[in-house]
Amino acid sequence: MFIVDEILKATQGKLISGDKDLSVKNVSTDTRTISEGSLFIALKGDNFDGHNFIKIAFEKGAIAAIVSKLGPSPKASLLAAETPYFSEKNKKLALIKTKDTKKALGDIARFYRQKLEIRTIGITGSNGKTTTKDMAAHILSKKNKTAKTTDTENNLIGVPLTLLKIRKEAFAVIEMGTNIPGEIDYLAGIVKPDIGIITNIGPSHLEGLKTLKGILKEKISLFNHLANGGYAVINKDDPFLTSAYTGKRKITYAINNKNCDYAAGDINITKNGTDFVLNKRHKFTLPVFGLCNVYNALAAISACRALGINIEACSGALSDFKPAKMRFNILTCGSINIINDAYNSNPLSMKAALEAMGALKFPGRKIVVTADMLELGKDKDRLHYEIGSAISKSCADVLITVGKLSRNTAKGALENGMKHSSVRSFENKDDALGFLLDTKEPNDTILVKGSRAMNMENLIQCFITSYTR
Repeated sequence: MFIVDEILKATQGKLISGDKDLSVKNVSTDTRTISEGSLFIALKGDNFDGHNFIKIAFEKGAIAAIVSKLGPSPKASLLAAETPYFSEKNKKLALIKTKDTKKALGDIARFYRQKLEIRTIGITGSNGKTTTKDMAAHILSKKNKTAKTTDTENNLIGVPLTLLKIRKEAFAVIEMGTNIPGEIDYLAGIVKPDIGIITNIGPSHLEGLKTLKGILKEKISLFNHLANGGYAVINKDDPFLTSAYTGKRKITYAINNKNCDYAAGDINITKNGTDFVLNKRHKFTLPVFGLCNVYNALAAISACRALGINIEACSGALSDFKPAKMRFNILTCGSINIINDAYNSNPLSMKAALEAMGALKFPGRKIVVTADMLELGKDKDRLHYEIGSAISKSCADVLITVGKLSRNTAKGALENGMKHSSVRSFENKDDALGFLLDTKEPNDTILVKGSRAMNMENLIQCFITSYTR
């Protein structure tokens, strides 16, 4: 992978002790994943400090460690070069000091990325980026070995670690998330994608990014770091993106705007998924629901075509695509259909879920169970109210809200025409679950959604358990 001396150059770190010619085979920030020949990076978070586990890392096979502090610790016996652990027997073990271990992780990943001969897609956006990532990776994996970020790896730690796991893969699809300014710019500078995708711009993470203009500025910084000859993939139906990006090397896709490179038409949503025709010629069948997933597929197709994958291969791969858990997964519980879209929620994804639910031709009532949407900043009350208004105009027959912020959702629904008998608000999931179990009817379709911290998947599991007893 690389030697200690290369780590020193990449991080501008200081070798406190050990052999600079040691060969590092893996990089880890968690002693549970340490293997022989690893480099351990001691990260410090709000609730943990990797410096307390350095001795354990070496005992489990690490040959080098990066730290940002030296000296005694009540929980650790290995934080300084003079510790007895660095005896004659272990004198080759490398201890490297840097100012910031998280930055060191990024520096090492950037250095390693430059050594890799791999084609990469970088993806960000307010909604749909995980499904787009999974679709693109699914298509590319049919052609050659493909790496991708997992749900928890789209941040300042996960993205570098994903790159550092790459060995013989031909492609990598990297999702990048953000909630404060500068994160996308930093991560994209590490990844240097050949293809960059921004799925859309909408109100998410406003607590850190403040405004839609702030979100746009943050997301579009992805395109500043495209590799030479790289392409920006643009959703031409998104007015923010269309007006903001003026680069020449771009690929466009749309549903409503036919003046683009890849256009979807003849869209038909069935009980099995979504059909559409690409550029009036190529039929696609997706085993997922909603216009939002047509957009996700178009973005993935655009990127994969730029990497040399033909349209027939894209169509064949997407026909057996399976979405990640808690992304509009439809579960059957007796005669009741439960739509598990509980992974996360923001105003844009909530509206997409309502649209997808409305397109389903299931009999019976449509029930929306929605919990608080977090990180929306000073506009949180207004945005929840507007979602309530949208729900009142949607297919929903019943609205159940969970959490204090979502009382504004209920208010928005009531003040825009929904009947009082059809709207109920609860402070917690348990009370909402009890009401749902008491009022369920055969053939109900229940959409469950909320921000990640609301853990609405627990309500779904408890409903299924109680129903099947």
